[in-house]
Amino acid sequence: MINKPSIGFLSKISSQLLTGLFFILGFFLSAAKGFGQSTAPEESLLDELDSLYNSLYAFDYEKFLQEHGSYDAFRDIIGRYSQEAEAIQSEQAYFKAKNILYIFYRYQSDPLIPFSILDETIEKARIMELPEYEADFLYKMGSQYSRYGQYDSALANYERALDIAELNNFYNIRGATINAIAILYSRILDYPKALIYYRKSLEYFSQNDVIDSLEIAGGFGNLADVYSRLGVGDSTLYYSRKEYEIAIRLEFPGELRQALKGLTAGSYLTGRFKEAISYSDSLLSITEGTSSEGYMKDAYLYRSKSWYALGNTKQAFEDAATAIEMADRFKNLKSKIYAYEWLIELEKKSDRFKEALELLMVKNDLVDSLEMAENDRKIDVLALSHELTIRENSIAALREIKRLNEQELYFKNIIIALSTLVFLFSFGSIVLFYKRRVQTQKILAQNAESKLLLTQLNPHFIFNALTSIQFYLMNEASKEKALDYLASFALLMRKVLEGSRRTYISIEDEISALTYYLELQKVRFDNSFDYTISVDVSGEASEIMIPPMFAQPFIENSLEHGIFKMDNGLIEVSFTQKGEKIIIVIDDNGVGVGEAIQRKRDHQSMASDITNERIMLIKKLYKQRVSFSIKNRLDPSGKTLGTRVVLELPITPNIV
Repeated sequence: MINKPSIGFLSKISSQLLTGLFFILGFFLSAAKGFGQSTAPEESLLDELDSLYNSLYAFDYEKFLQEHGSYDAFRDIIGRYSQEAEAIQSEQAYFKAKNILYIFYRYQSDPLIPFSILDETIEKARIMELPEYEADFLYKMGSQYSRYGQYDSALANYERALDIAELNNFYNIRGATINAIAILYSRILDYPKALIYYRKSLEYFSQNDVIDSLEIAGGFGNLADVYSRLGVGDSTLYYSRKEYEIAIRLEFPGELRQALKGLTAGSYLTGRFKEAISYSDSLLSITEGTSSEGYMKDAYLYRSKSWYALGNTKQAFEDAATAIEMADRFKNLKSKIYAYEWLIELEKKSDRFKEALELLMVKNDLVDSLEMAENDRKIDVLALSHELTIRENSIAALREIKRLNEQELYFKNIIIALSTLVFLFSFGSIVLFYKRRVQTQKILAQNAESKLLLTQLNPHFIFNALTSIQFYLMNEASKEKALDYLASFALLMRKVLEGSRRTYISIEDEISALTYYLELQKVRFDNSFDYTISVDVSGEASEIMIPPMFAQPFIENSLEHGIFKMDNGLIEVSFTQKGEKIIIVIDDNGVGVGEAIQRKRDHQSMASDITNERIMLIKKLYKQRVSFSIKNRLDPSGKTLGTRVVLELPITPNIV
C-alpha cells in the first residue's frame, strides 16, 4: 500500500500555474535577448544534464560517484537541476531533467514513483502548451503501463501520443509510437493487428523525405518475426531477405542476427531444410561466445527439426538438447517448453516411449512453473492496478482542493498587485470584486462536493463488484476463471476511475463502462439474464457529454432485487436525446418495486442516497431540471411486468 499524496506534493502541484507564467515571462525575455539563442547558464546546465544522462544510461556508477559523490543523492541532484531550469526559464533543461529522473526510477522497486513523475510531467507540458514534450512523455507512460501488463492503459496513452505527433508532424515520436503499438499487439498475440501497425511503421520510415535505413531493416525483421509465429514461411523468408540485404550493405550487426534467425525459420517452414541448417550455421558463427548468443535458442530448434526432416536423427537429438540448454541459460521458460515438446516428439518417432514419458513429466512441471509465474504476475499486476486506483482516486479527490487553493492564491496576488492602485477604484468596485470572488469559490466548492460524492460511489461499487469474485476464489476448480474475472474487473475499474476524474463524460464512455459491468455480472449470474443498450441522439455519442455513473446504481438494483434468481431476466437501457436533455430509461422484467423494496427492507441503498445528493447538487450548480422516477411496469390488466427507472440529465453544464 502507498501513502496518500502529502501536503508538500499538493503544494508542488498547486505551483504549476505560477510556473507556467514564469516560463511565459522567460520566453519574452529570451526574445528580447535574441530569439533561439541559448544563454550561457542554460548551455552549462544542459551539459551537466547530458553528463548525468550518459552516466545513468551506461550504468557508469564510478563516473557518477566521482562527479556527484553519492548515488543515493540522485533525486536531490535532479531536483536542484529542475529548479535551476525553471529559474532560467529553460524548457529544454527542465524536461530533460524530468526524463532523467524517470529513467532512474523506471526499474526501481516501487512502480508508483515513475507513474507519478510521468503524470506530473505530462500535466506540466499540457499547461505550458508544449505538445512535443506532452507526446513524448505520453509515449513513455504507455511503455510504463505495457511493462506491467496494463495493455488497455498502455494503448490509450500510445494513441494519445500518436494523435499529437501526427497533428504536429513529430517524426521521431510518431514512428516510435506506431512501432510500440505493433509490439503491444504482438505481445498480446493479436498478430493481425500487429501486422497492420508494423506495415504502417515500415511505410512511414520508407517515405522519400523520411528515410531511416536502420528502422526500415528493423521493420522488415518485425514483419518476418510475426509471420514466423503464424507459420507463414514464404512471407517470413521474403521479409528476412529484405532485412538481410540492408544489414549486409550497411553493416548493421543486430539486424544481421535478426535476419539470419528469420531466414532459418522461413527456410524450415517452406521445406528448405538444408538452407535452414546453413543459415543457422551462419548465425552461430557470428553469435557464439558473445552476449548475442541468445539468438540461437530458437534457431537450434528449427535446426533440429530440419536435421530430422533430412533423416539425421542423431543430430536432431543433439540440437534439440542444445535448444533446451540455450533456453535454460537465457531463462526463457516458453522456449524451453517448446524445445521439450519437440524432443518428446523425437522420442516418440524413435519408439522410445519410456524416455518420452519421462520428458513429458519434466515438461509438465515446466508448464506448471510457467502458469504459476504467470499467475503471480497477474496478481502483482492486479495489486499494482489497485494501488494506482487508490492513488488516482486520492489525486482526483484532492484536485478540487488544489483548484480552490490556486484560485485563492490567484486572488491574493491580484489584490497585492492592485493595492498600489486602490485609490483609482471606488468602494463599490471593491465590494463587487469580493462578491464575485465568493460566488466563484462557492461554485468551485459545489463542484468539489459533486466529485467527492462520485468518489464515495466508487468504493461502494467496488465492494459490490468484489463480492461477485468471492465464489470463484473459494472454489478450487474455478481459480483460473477467477483470474480471468479479476483481469476483466481491472479493466472495468479503469473505466470507472477515468469517469470519476471528470465532471462530465461522453455517452459513448458511459455505455462502454456499463457494458463491461453487465458482462461481468452475466458471468456472476451464470448468464441467467440478458441486456440491451440503445442510443437515439442527434449527434455523435462520443461528443455528447453527461454526468457519469448515474445509470449503474439502478442497474445494480435491478440485478440484486428485481431479477434476482430469475432464469430469463432482461434489462433494457436506452439513452434518448430530448433537446438539451438526455433521458435514460432502465427497464427490467423483475418482481416490481413493491416486492423489490420488501426484499431489501433491511438494506439501506448507499448508491441511491449518493445519487439523490448528486442530483440536488447539479440542480443547485447548473440551475437545470434533473430528476428520476421509479415505478412498476404494468400490462393492461394491471399485472406487474417489472420496474422502470427514468432519469433526466443535462447534456452540458452551464458553467464549466
